[in-house]
This record gives sequence, C-alpha cells and structure tokens, in this order.
Amino acid sequence: MNQLGMVFDVSHSDDDTVRDALKESTAPIIASHSGSREVLNHERNLWKAEIVGIAKAGGVIFQNFYGDFIAEPRSVSEIVDQVDDIVKILEDAGYTRANALEHIGIGTDYDGGTNNADANDARYFYRFAKELLAREYTADEIAKIRCENAYRLLDAVQDKADMVYRTGGTATITGPKADGVDLGWGKDYAQLKVADPKFTATVSGAESARVIVDGIVVDSTLEGGTLTADLAGKPLQETFHVVTFEATDSSGKVTRDTKIFAIVDAPVFHKVEFMNRDDQYPAISTVYVASGDVLSTDQIPTKTTDGLEVTGWNMCWTGLSFDVTTSLMRSYRLVASVDIAISSSTVSLSEKTELSATDDLVLRMAATDVKVDDGKIVALKDESGEWVDVENAVVLIGSTEVSDYKAEWIDGGGAYRITIPAASVPEGANQKVRLRATNSKTGKTIETKPTEGTITKEKAEEPESSGGSGGCSAGLGSLALATLAAFALRRRA
Repeated sequence: MNQLGMVFDVSHSDDDTVRDALKESTAPIIASHSGSREVLNHERNLWKAEIVGIAKAGGVIFQNFYGDFIAEPRSVSEIVDQVDDIVKILEDAGYTRANALEHIGIGTDYDGGTNNADANDARYFYRFAKELLAREYTADEIAKIRCENAYRLLDAVQDKADMVYRTGGTATITGPKADGVDLGWGKDYAQLKVADPKFTATVSGAESARVIVDGIVVDSTLEGGTLTADLAGKPLQETFHVVTFEATDSSGKVTRDTKIFAIVDAPVFHKVEFMNRDDQYPAISTVYVASGDVLSTDQIPTKTTDGLEVTGWNMCWTGLSFDVTTSLMRSYRLVASVDIAISSSTVSLSEKTELSATDDLVLRMAATDVKVDDGKIVALKDESGEWVDVENAVVLIGSTEVSDYKAEWIDGGGAYRITIPAASVPEGANQKVRLRATNSKTGKTIETKPTEGTITKEKAEEPESSGGSGGCSAGLGSLALATLAAFALRRRA
C-alpha cells in the first residue's frame, strides 16, 4: 500500500490492527471518521496512545460527526469537545498547540448516517466552524482542520510512494500526456474527449520502457526519448482509468509514474448554488458552468430571495455531489453576505410549529424587547440593547415578508402575542422566523435573530379535477445536462 500511494485507514480497525498499521507503515496513516475514546468510550473512537501514535507517524484523525460516537446531547458542541480533547492529548504528549492541530480533520461519516442534533449534513459545517471560533480557534487553525491537514497528508503519502518507485532507478519520466492533455498533478484529474487516446511521455536514461493501462501492458515504443502507446481502434469502455508509465535503467531498476484520468464526451460541469444568508433552501439560484469558464455577472445574484442587497459571497461548502444524471460532479455552495443591523430583541415561536392550512402562526415577544402601537411594532432594541424607533415592520417567514400581522398585549404575561393569519403564512418546511424593520433615524434595515426553532406549513389539498380527458396527467421531464463527469479529491499543486 505504501508503494502504491494508498492511504491506510484504521477507523474500522480494532486496537491490534491500529498498532500493527503504525508499526508496519512507512507512510502516515489516518482514522477517517473517529474521535477521542477519552471523551466517549466507543469502539469507533481512539485511545490516547493511538491518537499519539497516529500523530507521531504524521497522520490525521478526522473527527466523526455521527451521533452514536459523540456524547449527549450529540450537538456540534460535543463534536468540538472531542477536538479539544485530541489537542489536549497531543499537548500532554509534548506537542505544541500548532503541531497538535496538524493532526485533526473533518470526517463526518455522513454516508454512514447522521443522528446528531444540529449538523446533519454539509449545510451546517459553518456551525462547526462557529463553535471552534467561539472556543478561540483561529482562522488559520480552522483552515488546517477543514482541509489543509488532509492535503498535507495526501502529499506525504504520495511522496512516500514516489520515493519507493522513483529512487530505485536512474531513469526519469516527465511530461506524461494523453492526446496532448497534461496528466500531471495540480489540477482536477485529466478529462479526455476520446476513448482511444495516444499516451506519450519523455523518458531519459532508460534501456526500455512501457505503458500499462488499467493493469494491462499495451503496445509501446520508445524512440528518440519519447515513450508512446497508441490505443487507436481499441477504445476504453469505462469512465475512470489508471495509466502507468514505466522505465527501466541499465541496472534493471524501475521508475514508474502513475496517473488517473477520466473519459468524457462533453465538458465537465460544476454546480454552483447561491444560498440566502442563513443557508436556507431553496437556493436563490443554481447555475452549471463548464470547467475553465467564468461566471458572467448576470449569473451572480445581486439580491437575496427576501430582497436584501448582496454585499459578498462566502464559500459554505464544496465537494462531490450527485445530480439528476446520477453522475458525480464538483458542487459548490456560496452563502450571501448582507449589510443589516442585528437587533438584540428576541422573538419566539408558540408551541405549535407544525401548522395546517387553517392554523394561524403565533409568536411571542417580551415587553422588554418590543414596543407596539395600534397592533404594529414601532420599536426594537439595537445590538447594544438601546431602543430604536422602527417603521414598516414585517414578519419574515423563510424568505416571505408578511405585513398582515397583529400584535396584542397578553394580560398578566408581560409580553406581546404576534398573530399571523393562516392565509398569510407561506407553505414550506423548516422555515425560520424573524422580524424585519427599517430604522426610522438611519434608514438601515434591522432584524431580530431567527427563532430557535422552525415552522412547517403543510400544503393545502387541491380539489380533484372534473371532466377533461380522465386519467391524463402532465409529467415533469427529467433534466438532461449532457455528461457530468466525476471529480476526485484534489491534490494540492
């Protein structure tokens, strides 16, 4: 495995296997979705000695998000507790904080399940980052955990394979190409438009050389320092393939260079989702752009779904995803930044959050957080807790502004009840609720933070259609995007 540049993963291994892997591997190893057993004694997690051993080998422990492997109540806070513990274990073993943080990553285990309180999919990675920031992790430290440690580890494993393969012989292999397309690292795996490419590489100091495709030696020639293998008329049948360029020097020692490539018959597309500021679905818009193309200005939204001006875009998530063609593609999610003032006033939901088509939505605000005149909100508190007069106050449900509400004093309750009639409550699932108004003095938008929970309103039943052609329905056509080719993990250039 070390010679092939394969990463050894011990997350599903027992303690003996972890010790054997640390003893036998000359390259760093990983635990791709584990945590600290000192925090939660689960067999998927690692003992202190195993954590230290993986770090000493240059490896990385990728923190699991799966609920069964973190302590109750299984929230982001408990996930970061495990990160804190791994840092402490390594510091106690003599590592500086900076060095300890080089051995921690994110290994969510989302393909195995979720079962945690507030980070059930990649949309909520920002909550993990916010919790780290709250515990005084720096942006540079979070970047290490987020991706840099993974990049470093992949480089280290590949470098070990390079050393095994390439230092054995004196021959050199440079510039490997397929139909003129560079197969080198530093970019997404090469995408070829033909299934029967011609492979070439520059070889020096070799007595002989050959090309191996998917483990099969193909007809090759070495003339004038150029190694060539032409698959013309012998097309490859699948999407992903491995090609090895091999050169043998006069002493019989071998140098190899192995690359991965994909065969596609259309441009590779990237999916880009532009999300509202709190990363709520549906997206403001979704665009598909081919590799190498640049988004035009008319493809980039200037306003959120609820009408706020976008001042910038923050990367929320990037990775591989499935689309309607069931092909893999690179997917990016960007979250809008907006220029608004945040009120320190809070609004809460009534107990009923699952609404039928006829249910009113009822909110509650303490009298210390809001002033009301003639059933409408006229003052909120700013971020520092000072009262500010407001106008045009609305209730924001998801991305829908609702001005049709009534605020009433609750006798003896020290609070106001804010009622939104059923007809004005938009249909949808998991909608956050907040108040939005305009500061009467500055003209700037001010909002409360969203409610702790969300509301869901079921869709009203549509009456059955009478007459017509009977049994005839309009089907939705499937989206065809040509071929969305797969991307794999990128190795840093």
